Amino acid sequence: NGVEVVVNCAGLVRGSAMEAVHTHGTEKLLKAANAAGVRRLVHVSALGASASGETHFQRTKGAGEEVLRAHPVGTLPEICVLRPSIIVGRGGASTAMFAALAALPIRPVIAAGAMQPIHICDVAELVVRLVENSDQLPRFLDVTGAEPLDINAVVNMFGCWLRLSSCPRMSMPGALLTGIAVFGGFFASGPLNRETLFMLRRGNTANPAAVTQILGRPPLPLAEALGRTPASVADRQSARLYFLQPLLRISLAL
Repeated sequence: NGVEVVVNCAGLVRGSAMEAVHTHGTEKLLKAANAAGVRRLVHVSALGASASGETHFQRTKGAGEEVLRAHPVGTLPEICVLRPSIIVGRGGASTAMFAALAALPIRPVIAAGAMQPIHICDVAELVVRLVENSDQLPRFLDVTGAEPLDINAVVNMFGCWLRLSSCPRMSMPGALLTGIAVFGGFFASGPLNRETLFMLRRGNTANPAAVTQILGRPPLPLAEALGRTPASVADRQSARLYFLQPLLRISLAL
């Protein structure tokens, strides 16, 4: 009660609660916002979300979008659904994984589709401009970075950000990557599992023109966005320990 704007960033990339969070949670949030007279609801979904999607993540996110799509235009709350590609920034799960791949003694070369990562600072500024804008909000808005990149280019940029010296590279066999994703799905808490691997291989890109218009400038290129907050010694240490964390926990227990 008394809240004018709600920004819903709730989301999961694994586990049985995705439907509860992405679909039923969105439905309950819209109902509560409607009852409280909330003026604007900005909902963070995902690029590629669809009720008929190929992964559980895409389907549950897509079902949440359908709930908001059915809300009548011209009634409160006014709704804007953001559909971002991968969001990067210090503290993010995807960022930690990219940095960890860059910090490996032998950097893997992974076959995957193109993505358009966008920095969290651009996403935050976009949300602020949408909230403060007096014009009618777009109902759906694809949120992507300035240019399509493959995962290897992204990992190399994180290597530069961490100020790591050059290292040998090795092509990652698809079967090995699938095995790591399956293992991650059962035992790890990071962002890599079978579903996220499928989406990584499929890729997701979109035209950043609408984001550029709202921001009044193009989204920051990834290398420039990372460079605005230089990596510290702690960032490098965290990246080097990322894949060792399960072993370190087991060693402590032993």
